[in-house]
Amino acid sequence: MTPRPDKPAESVQASRSPWLRPNVFTGVVGAVIGFIIGVWIGHRVGTHLDWVSAIDQNDVSVFAGYSFGTIGFLAGLGLLNYPALRLIGLVPAESETASAIDAAREHDRELADAEEASWRVSPTPTSRKKRPTKRRAR
Repeated sequence: MTPRPDKPAESVQASRSPWLRPNVFTGVVGAVIGFIIGVWIGHRVGTHLDWVSAIDQNDVSVFAGYSFGTIGFLAGLGLLNYPALRLIGLVPAESETASAIDAAREHDRELADAEEASWRVSPTPTSRKKRPTKRRAR
């Protein structure tokens, strides 16, 4: 979904029907559709294998159904929107409200500074008396 130039992306998302927004319902619908497509593809592939006709169990169909069902569920939840847009070259523009500060880099920088500061502190010497070593007589 590309945002309209006259409206920000948030208002376009808010104007969509709650049934069309990514949620668990759309995830389940995607899983069912993915399962049906996966079973159909698996049945087409599995019928050409000799061992499927010998044991009369099409495990390829079941495996493909579960795999496509999982992918359909994730797509229905909306978890594949960003990677799919990245694959076809449509990177969503960063919003103007996003800050230019990268929190992860700032955190790493803070940790590195704290560790370097701990290196500068000299350890306090401990006063231990050395025990004289006893030599055994032969």
